[in-house]
Amino acid sequence: MKLTTEIAAIGEIKTETETARFYVDYDDLMLSLLKEAAQKMINTCNEYQKRHGKKTLFEIPEV
Repeated sequence: MKLTTEIAAIGEIKTETETARFYVDYDDLMLSLLKEAAQKMINTCNEYQKRHGKKTLFEIPEV
């Protein structure tokens, strides 16, 4: 009976470890995707500024 209990405990620990590893890998993936998206946005803004000139926060377009 004791062996069965220990096997069950080991199985539970294994499951918890795999779950934790999944979330760590997921967080790393999301961080990587966020960095890529931010870099694309920065590049797009830089290209826009090259084409249209750099604007400041105080320049409000006339409507």
